[in-house]
Amino acid sequence: MQMTSLKVWKGLFVVAAIAALAACGDDDGEGNGTQNNGEPQGATATFETYNVGLARGFVPQAEARVQPVADAIAQSPADVMCLQEVWLFQDEQGEWSTGQIDALTSGASESFPYNYFEVTELGESVSCSQEEADPLETCVRANCDGVSNDELSTCALNNCGEELNGLSSPCQECVFGQIGGSIDDILNACTGDGASEFSYNGHNGLLLLSRHELRDTEITSFESTIVQRSALHAVMTVPEFGDVDVYCTHLAANLSDVPYPGDAFSGYEEEQAAQIDALLAWIDETSTTGNVVLMGDMNNGPAKGELDAEFAANYQKFVDAEYASPYIAQDSPECTFCGTNTLVGGDSNKAIDHVFLDFTMPYGLLDVARVYDETVDVGGEQLHLSDHYGVRVTVESQE
Repeated sequence: MQMTSLKVWKGLFVVAAIAALAACGDDDGEGNGTQNNGEPQGATATFETYNVGLARGFVPQAEARVQPVADAIAQSPADVMCLQEVWLFQDEQGEWSTGQIDALTSGASESFPYNYFEVTELGESVSCSQEEADPLETCVRANCDGVSNDELSTCALNNCGEELNGLSSPCQECVFGQIGGSIDDILNACTGDGASEFSYNGHNGLLLLSRHELRDTEITSFESTIVQRSALHAVMTVPEFGDVDVYCTHLAANLSDVPYPGDAFSGYEEEQAAQIDALLAWIDETSTTGNVVLMGDMNNGPAKGELDAEFAANYQKFVDAEYASPYIAQDSPECTFCGTNTLVGGDSNKAIDHVFLDFTMPYGLLDVARVYDETVDVGGEQLHLSDHYGVRVTVESQE
């Protein structure tokens, strides 16, 4: 698998210079880790984040990609992985299934015998009146007849934006919350007894996989629309390296094509900002080891080199809180959500997936890499494993 790596030789004088400069921080969130030549001198730990994009009804070929994703992550050298978008889905009987979670945890169990996830509550029940749903139904049936469930949401957004905008906030929340269903499924749920305000029955899609025992596990959830946004926390001991607080999250996305259905915030950017504030406060309250790794699809990132910004002011919140991003600190970081990805298209060129470090122990960077960025065979097609690429960071203790 091709990876873009940061491996920089340094001598003793260079170490001192880099450490002195890094201690002052920079706008990229480089932090206070030093860089070395890739040859470990002390105990090491590897952290990895990957949005696997198993979002049925939103990301193409979600069902077909489950096994290739499981096979790929089983080969990871990481000590701990934060996965996002490992969703619940409705089986043929209409029951909500943990099948995707089971496939990944069992497929990777030899490498990662420990895991942690929480199936969050479905949220409030919301619904539509038949009268307000009728224009949307007419439009979708006229423009999206025969479209697969995987492509229905895109078709509706492209062709029925006016009708979607005309829905009340509760009705919008219900419709968007049923992503992955057919038009009949969506209408039956939303014009009947109502359904969850969140997609995938309120599940957060987060999964921690670890080589080492995860203890003191806990979850928090944030004020959200469309998707339940949460964060997982666990403490683990990496042999010889030491204790680490691990946090895994997936924050609100910039769904610019989707009308914002909430009333608490002005839009997705403000919602995400509030989630970051709550997340950072929660970490301050719950971390105990002095060494924090915060990973996930943050749905924000700076403009740097060829990278386009995404909610850059929100990314700056992490920098201001003194979280280091070794990936962004590279001279020329590459996109993690890219238009050249076979599951994306368009001209997106953003780095929104991050491994943030806030360590009290002195550490050095051994390797920083973009991973899972090559195509694989998926049902006879050469596709990427996900619409995102992963980020892997390896550090060594310098104590």
